[in-house]
Amino acid sequence: MHLSLRLFLIIVALTVYPRISVADNSKFDQQLADIQRLDDKALVLSELATLMQSADLVASQKFSVHLAIMFTYHELNDLDKALAQAQKSQEFASNVGLKKEVATAHKMIGAMHYYRGENKAAIVSYERALEIFIEMELPVYQANLHNNMALVYTTTGEIAKALQAYQTAEPLYQKYGDEEDKIDIRYNIAGLHIRLKKFDIAIDMLHEVIEKRLQMSDDEDLASAYADIGVAYKQARQFKNAEHYMNKAMDYYLGQKNFYQVTSQYQNLSDLYNISGEYEKAYDYALKTIELSQKVGHKKAFVGGLYTHATSLFQQGQLDDVIEQLALSTQKGQEINYKPQIIENLGLSALALAGKQDFTKSLKVYREYLHEKHKLVNLALDQQLAQFEVQQLTNQVQELEQNKKFQLLEQKQQRQAWKNTVFASVAGALLIFFLYRRHAFNRLKQDLEVKVKQRTMELEVANKRLTELSFLDGMTALYNRRSFDVDMAEAWQRQAKDGEAFQLVIASVDMFHQFNSNHGHLAGDDLLKKIAALFRKHVRSQDRVYRFTGSEFAVLCLSCEMTVATELFEDILSKVAALDIPHDGSDYKVVTMSAGICQSDDHVLSTEQLIDRVDQRLYIAKKTGRNQVINQVVKAT
Repeated sequence: MHLSLRLFLIIVALTVYPRISVADNSKFDQQLADIQRLDDKALVLSELATLMQSADLVASQKFSVHLAIMFTYHELNDLDKALAQAQKSQEFASNVGLKKEVATAHKMIGAMHYYRGENKAAIVSYERALEIFIEMELPVYQANLHNNMALVYTTTGEIAKALQAYQTAEPLYQKYGDEEDKIDIRYNIAGLHIRLKKFDIAIDMLHEVIEKRLQMSDDEDLASAYADIGVAYKQARQFKNAEHYMNKAMDYYLGQKNFYQVTSQYQNLSDLYNISGEYEKAYDYALKTIELSQKVGHKKAFVGGLYTHATSLFQQGQLDDVIEQLALSTQKGQEINYKPQIIENLGLSALALAGKQDFTKSLKVYREYLHEKHKLVNLALDQQLAQFEVQQLTNQVQELEQNKKFQLLEQKQQRQAWKNTVFASVAGALLIFFLYRRHAFNRLKQDLEVKVKQRTMELEVANKRLTELSFLDGMTALYNRRSFDVDMAEAWQRQAKDGEAFQLVIASVDMFHQFNSNHGHLAGDDLLKKIAALFRKHVRSQDRVYRFTGSEFAVLCLSCEMTVATELFEDILSKVAALDIPHDGSDYKVVTMSAGICQSDDHVLSTEQLIDRVDQRLYIAKKTGRNQVINQVVKAT
């Protein structure tokens, strides 16, 4: 999540527009946008201050100017002033009775806390905003808050809470959100897969996001995707790919003078070079991270930069300096509750102590590292169980105190006359208490076991849902390329084992790029959705349909003859043309498709060769007139 100019303009539109006339909307929107696009940010702040004093502005417009000032400070990487301005906008909205704007301001306050590494404060602000948006029945706003909270929980390592937040946000986005919302949630879920160490899934999802954002010319969000896929490639130990994408992200941020994000890329590159063994580069980038993060107030990067610096020093054998750097990293990490990094610091500290031959202390720190690592993985579940245990123990203590007071009072009143009776009563009460305690303990144990089992099942269901989402194309809801690769491998193995051949079809929209140029990307997306729906309707039940690349669809025809598959796709291609969607760039004046088809046992030795053979036939279909299916035997027009 980051605060882009596009996001700011959306916030302005959704908060100001419902309250003023269309003419005033247009004039104010243009004036605010013109100011925001000035290169000199000091001049931007001056112009916004002048605009704020205008007597023509209504309250909701003044609120938007407050947000514009906050956004400008954020662009200048002055997070202290950005947070203060967000708080000022919340006070203003409260004073003038703008309920929706109050929630929006709480959301912005949460975002600023998040950027400052103040994760607990971010959650508090997000929850305040969410409460208002739920009351106002604004589902997309609710989804956005759940999405932002999931990012915070991912940062703090509370994976179960992050999963739950994404599960809440995703169906709201799918039902009420636009295409950008759906892309953003997939982008953020990919980030969660990185934390879960499912790097291949994350990489596939991020490539889909990058492809879509390239089509939208969304440079700022594209840079974020480059940065994250660089991290995924780093963790997957594909170092060249990681370096390539990290540098693409850093080039953009340097060009935009967004030094807050540059700091993050410095830290990522330092960590990358440490892992890949390029220690001199790692050392240089660690120093850059530490220096720049202090200037721009990037607390999380500062903590991580100290760690990567310590790692570089460890390789040089400077063990005392390693321990000193890690102690400072841990101290600053505790200030912002950066638990994952604090735990990694323990691991490296144990190694440094072992290098100094302080084996007793090294073993102690290493055990603490293992213990904290285990706690982090199960943090959300542990917190829920701990809350349950605390409540149960509190009830038991209260009950014990009440029994004790009763016993003391009774003994005092009847000490002389009822000594034997009191003694027997106390003995009986103790016996009952111990029996009750044993029963309560067993009941507590059973309840905890049930809750552990229930929570484990919930996490398994959530994880299964995430895996299912990773196999679907976000726009067409068809299976994606990752799913195709898995199914193709399985079909090939079945053929090798049972001799069961299958057919692969690749179909492509004719002159799709020209269609996009003439009608726009939204019309292109709508076209692909219609074709996807047509394919789903007319293929056989045992066939599998995939979105193969941008405008290409693949189909695996199982338990089928070549002639049957060819005739099926001749019929499907004729139905595509019968949709009668205008396409001036085509010789047919309507949208058509071409296809290549090949059988898996047709003198091919691998899945790669089969795909290449189908691609060649698709190329022939395009070159010899389009709107046709080409196979080895049949050429249909």
